[in-house]
Amino acid sequence: IFLFLCIFVVLIIINFFHMLISNLKGDKMGKYYFIIIFIFNFLFSNYLDIQYASFSYTIGGSYGSCVKFKKSQYSFNSYNACSCAWAANVSNYPDCYELYYNPQTKMIKYNLYEGGEYIYRNFASDYSCHIYVEEIESPILDCDEMNEIECGNDNSCEWVENSQSYNCSQFNSSDECNSYGQYGCYTSWNSTTWQDDCFGGSFTIDDSYCQEIVVNDECSSTLQLECESSENCEWVSDVQIGSCSEFDQNSDVCESTPGCYGAYQYPGWYSGWYCAGGSYQIDVNYCQETQIDECNEEEEYVFQCNDGSCIPINRVCNDIIDCEDGSDEINCEDCSEMNETECSSDDNCQWMENIELESCNDINSQQECNAVGCSWYNGGYYACTICCWGEYEIDNSYCEEFEYQSGDLNQDNIINIQDIIITVNLVLNSNYDILADMNNDNIVNVLDIIQLVNIILN
Repeated sequence: IFLFLCIFVVLIIINFFHMLISNLKGDKMGKYYFIIIFIFNFLFSNYLDIQYASFSYTIGGSYGSCVKFKKSQYSFNSYNACSCAWAANVSNYPDCYELYYNPQTKMIKYNLYEGGEYIYRNFASDYSCHIYVEEIESPILDCDEMNEIECGNDNSCEWVENSQSYNCSQFNSSDECNSYGQYGCYTSWNSTTWQDDCFGGSFTIDDSYCQEIVVNDECSSTLQLECESSENCEWVSDVQIGSCSEFDQNSDVCESTPGCYGAYQYPGWYSGWYCAGGSYQIDVNYCQETQIDECNEEEEYVFQCNDGSCIPINRVCNDIIDCEDGSDEINCEDCSEMNETECSSDDNCQWMENIELESCNDINSQQECNAVGCSWYNGGYYACTICCWGEYEIDNSYCEEFEYQSGDLNQDNIINIQDIIITVNLVLNSNYDILADMNNDNIVNVLDIIQLVNIILN
């Protein structure tokens, strides 16, 4: 019934136009005909939301006009524009906030800011070129609908590797073998075993997928006072600094940001609304779950607390409790009081060899002479008694606190390209080594590499 009514109304309108045109003659008829057709197209055609449009037309084949429209967030360089004659009048409209094109009426509709009044532009019927690009809204995907690249670009999702390798020969039955036919498996008669065997080689089935990252909301919704008093949470102070101009024509974000406000430009030609105000600063403090480092037994200079957590070795026995159970400040014997065995087994201490050579001739006591390994000589006829025969060692070795030299990762007492290579590997593998943390920010990154390079160059 609805379709029938629509057709009936259209027929009545067409008949009315036909009667009106038949009663008009000459130029008057042409003018009214254009108005009627324009109104008809305006009412019964749709505008398309577009990113960009370009038009050109010529007069006499040698000159005319070229015009380009685009939304403010896009660049003219991203599109192919219509070619223009050498004497053409060229006009660009680069600051459109909303931009629409009607393919039936060849009309452009645009405004210059959110909620602004629409401006309409139409072009002569003898245009030689028209190009337009529709606006395509990116679909909002759930994590399980994303591919690996899309998943990696979304902070709320994570990619889970799940692949399994098979060999066709491992399938014993024909049905099982044939079910993997799309991977190249097939059955063939084996004259040796007198049965069908599965052939086809190896293949891998990749069932990797994207899943949503589960966030622990226990801390994220906690206020500062409660966060700081919780053993499982820690308060993170952070400040976001930026320029109001980065909001471009997003008036909602601009006007809701302290220090930013909307304004209009009038540099001779109207160029639209923009976000002004210089720079802004926003406190983005938050509460997060306390991060406990996982211990890596292969990584040097790491101390494992009794509760299983790990801290850098330089925080052990520093009179500050860093382990929650306090195990980093237990049995903290001073290095100078240790013997060689105790010193060698303590990562915070190092044994320093200090051996001096003395002459046996300087010893006057036979007991002392024999004790250090020298020979006591009785002079006989001349009753001369001396300690002789060479030298003996005096061991003044001692234990002292280990001093870390930042940057010397391979402990060869030289900072060189080998240390940079080790640091690069730490960055690529997201590992941490206190000796590579040149700026002491608890992160090994390119800033530490730059400091190492400067040390070597100097």
